[in-house]
Amino acid sequence: MLHLRFDNNQLSGEIPSSIFTMSGLTYLGLPQNSLSGEIPPQISGLSSLTGLYLNGNNFSGSIPPEIGDITDLSIIDLSQNNFTGTIPSELSNLTLLQELTISNNELTGAIPSSFLSFSSLNGFTFNYNQLDVFPAELSNLVLNYGVADHNLFTFEDIQNMPSEIQFNPQNTIYAYDTTYLEAGITGVI
Repeated sequence: MLHLRFDNNQLSGEIPSSIFTMSGLTYLGLPQNSLSGEIPPQISGLSSLTGLYLNGNNFSGSIPPEIGDITDLSIIDLSQNNFTGTIPSELSNLTLLQELTISNNELTGAIPSSFLSFSSLNGFTFNYNQLDVFPAELSNLVLNYGVADHNLFTFEDIQNMPSEIQFNPQNTIYAYDTTYLEAGITGVI
């Protein structure tokens, strides 16, 4: 078991490519630094990784679909970066995934309906993005928690969210955006 952890330092620049050849690495933690650039497809070389923490940096570009090839991943935290584009559907290949945190980015589009295949997922945090579709297929997703506020969801999307999350007082899912109040909401409340 090999862990690489450099939390809350002042690391800057891109992640050295040599890290992506460390196939025995089980934990990569580089949160709260000033790292930048795109995450390269070579991240799939970290085939033993179970925890990936790249939150609180300045990474940009798309979330690489190759992360979906790291089948032992159980926790991903890519929050507080500048990722753009859509959430890759390839993440649904991660059958051991328990927590997915991709909040505070600039992600757009739909949450992939293929996420229904997550059998181990305890929860997700998707807030503070520009996501605009929560597929109806995901209404059967069983989670312990979910946070999706500050996106561009409609009331129809909110109705598609798992009822266990919406109404269980011990678990909360948020989905609101004041721009809809200003622009006028249509649909059933």
